[in-house]
Amino acid sequence: MTEPESEVWVDAAGLRPSVRPWLVAGMINVAVAALLLGVPYFRGPRRAADVPGRFSAFAACFYHSEALDDPGLGLPVGERGRYASLVLGGDADWPARCGPALEAIAPEPSLFLFPSIKNAEEQVRAAVALMRTEMEAVGRRRQAQDARVSDRPMRAMARLRGALAELGLAVSSEALSAERDAISLHGDLDGPPGRPISSVVPLRVGEGRTWHLAVDDGALLVGATDMRAVVYLRVEDGAVEQRLSRRPRRVRGMIGVAQQQPWLLFTTSPSRCEQLPDGCADRALGLTALLENRQTLRPMMWLRAHPLVAPERAVHIEGEVAHVLALGDEGATAQVREFLLVEPEVPAMGETHEPTRIQPARRWNLDLGEEPSVRWIHLGWRDGGPLGLLFAARGGQAGLMRLDPPEDPPVPASIERWPGPRGRHPEVASCGPWQVMVSEVEGVVRRADGSPVAIESRIEPAEAASLRVVCRGASVEVWTLADRVLSRARCDAGGCSSPEPQVEDVVAFDARAFDTDRDGGAEEFASFVATTDDRQDGVVWLRRFEGHDAQPSAATVPSPCWSDPPGGLCGAPRLASDGHMLVVATRVEENLNVVMTEDGQTFLNLAGLEQH
Repeated sequence: MTEPESEVWVDAAGLRPSVRPWLVAGMINVAVAALLLGVPYFRGPRRAADVPGRFSAFAACFYHSEALDDPGLGLPVGERGRYASLVLGGDADWPARCGPALEAIAPEPSLFLFPSIKNAEEQVRAAVALMRTEMEAVGRRRQAQDARVSDRPMRAMARLRGALAELGLAVSSEALSAERDAISLHGDLDGPPGRPISSVVPLRVGEGRTWHLAVDDGALLVGATDMRAVVYLRVEDGAVEQRLSRRPRRVRGMIGVAQQQPWLLFTTSPSRCEQLPDGCADRALGLTALLENRQTLRPMMWLRAHPLVAPERAVHIEGEVAHVLALGDEGATAQVREFLLVEPEVPAMGETHEPTRIQPARRWNLDLGEEPSVRWIHLGWRDGGPLGLLFAARGGQAGLMRLDPPEDPPVPASIERWPGPRGRHPEVASCGPWQVMVSEVEGVVRRADGSPVAIESRIEPAEAASLRVVCRGASVEVWTLADRVLSRARCDAGGCSSPEPQVEDVVAFDARAFDTDRDGGAEEFASFVATTDDRQDGVVWLRRFEGHDAQPSAATVPSPCWSDPPGGLCGAPRLASDGHMLVVATRVEENLNVVMTEDGQTFLNLAGLEQH
């Protein structure tokens, strides 16, 4: 190659682009990519690394519990009950004291993050803000002494845990999951007594219909009817034994739930009786029962008697003997009729059976007066002694009919009369050797020695739900609800409490409904009264009376009455006791909400049942 040609080649080589700038640019791009992708990739998990511990610290404060060393997002069983206990009995600075721990959960806003992580952190901050708002609302309600328990903070807590779980997915963190609990409720921290969430007992009958509650050796017994069905339940050790049948026509009541033998009562309707010339005096009373382990009824028995008053009050069945306060015949306005029941043969499945008709074995004529109120009682202590019929009617008439066992020759029933309470609608009750009669005007207590004494007690509205009596050894307590004021009068062999209403005898103001355990038994037995009112949307309050103390213990809420949405132990309370276990129940739609206690301080729900 000649010299000019070589120079041309050299000049041409200088025109080729240099590789160095490309290498530099590539290195710069890699560095930028590493900065823009790598830093957010590692920064997100690093920002979230402390979140489980912060959530655990907040949850420990909010639930007054102990934070765990290796926390997750899970919460132990019982957290709703602990929350309700703190709402109802926590320190005055709760939940405000948990605010700093809550704020520490939310990460500071940052632009240098992956979009998924950035969005997850935004959701966490929104959930923290919602939780803060609900905690402030709970604090205001506690200052206003509102006993309802709002469920909104529980839903806000669930949203916060969900947002933290989404953050855990975004940063691929196994710590932010619900597989491990964040706290333990069983630490050594001092706090308010726990309140269980009430258990739901399914009745499957409509609200507003008749239902009965009893306790037998720790087992809960419930009987109820509506327009569609008849049901009897026995709840024990987490198992529910249910007898359910379609409701026949003309069922007017149910008795015998406490004796574990629920009887259904059939009568002609009052409107039909008004159209008949004899007013149903010749009509019969039907008796049947739910068969055990079968969804059907026993064959019908027809007793020749039509109840004078409501069938559940007019009929008393004990063993194989039934007594009925019936419309009289042959000139008598009322009669007590005694029937000897027979055990009808149970037909095979698919077969029918003719009803059994039973005539009265004994009958007694009785003049009770107009619109009587009656109650069957035993003239002895704890269902001992002969049977008696306590009655009171308009115009101040009252008395007791004693029914001795059959003798040969027959002995007529003895009737003792005494002045009853004035008023149009007297109500009667009995407890041990005491008989109590109260109207919308006044009350009368018949003492153990047989002499009546007037007491300053009345009921308004004039109905059975406004009067309760409790035996306390040799004394009796008379509980009356009048004009929304619940009062207690105490009577013993020496007389009753002061005839002038005393402040200490007023148990609750603005009471809408109440109930008591009806048999205190021993002298020092602790009796209980449960009340509810309109101001708190049906919150149930339970008070305990020790021995003969005039003042009860501080009222407590056995189980939360929830708001937003409503639920839990709310509404008119019912109490039932077997002397050892006390059950507190309310009716909500087709279910019962139930808790139980032995001492009135520690409450339990029924194991194995749904909670609400």
